[in-house]
Amino acid sequence: MTAPEKASDRAGRLLRAIHAKKAGRTSRGLDLVARPANEPAHLGEMQRGLWFAHELDPGSPAYNLCSAFRVKGELDVPRLQASFERVVSRHRLLRSTFRAEGGTTRQVVHERASLSLQRIEAEDNDGLAAAAREARRPFDLERGPLVRVRLVEEASGRNRFLLLVLHHILADERSLGLLWTEVAQAYEGRLTDTAPAVQYDDYVHWVEQAGLSRRDGDVASTPCRTTCGCPSSNPPGRGAATDG
Repeated sequence: MTAPEKASDRAGRLLRAIHAKKAGRTSRGLDLVARPANEPAHLGEMQRGLWFAHELDPGSPAYNLCSAFRVKGELDVPRLQASFERVVSRHRLLRSTFRAEGGTTRQVVHERASLSLQRIEAEDNDGLAAAAREARRPFDLERGPLVRVRLVEEASGRNRFLLLVLHHILADERSLGLLWTEVAQAYEGRLTDTAPAVQYDDYVHWVEQAGLSRRDGDVASTPCRTTCGCPSSNPPGRGAATDG
């Protein structure tokens, strides 16, 4: 009978796999390469679970991932919208929808994503509640878009909240920090247009081709489910002060 794996050993194994993925190599020493353009983009193990949960209850916001800030000072809204658009254009997963086809669920990558930064007016002292309502609106994984950006402004102008909501099938809490960092870089004019050479669908393709399971190293497909309490993250840029 195999002895149960110690928590410290498991943590070390996952950490090595994460470092290997960041370095562009897998835990088995094989190079991660881009998915061939003629190959379909399949879902990772945890993504398939999220799709199944969505099929059971498509109107549920249980897997909405959100982050919000209270914004102070000047904010260039068109510039901020353009910043989000640049970030989304760099990542195929952020401009994807999902479709069941022939018994298999596939990621459908769109050339352009329909992303608009909508401004929402709220009564005084109701801004945070309005942001929470937006955070709980469900997504349609087949129709999209699966990224939502809102600027909630109270009537008096005293409080403003910048809200980013996306479905967990696209990202996890680790990814949120990276997204906000890229948005800040784009807002400040420091983000390059070069997309990451290897993206998540490439990794899923390698996992399938190598015959691996999540235990073997598919650690990047594990979303960290969160509530819609709007946790703080990195601010969107230096042009406006924010409170997480």
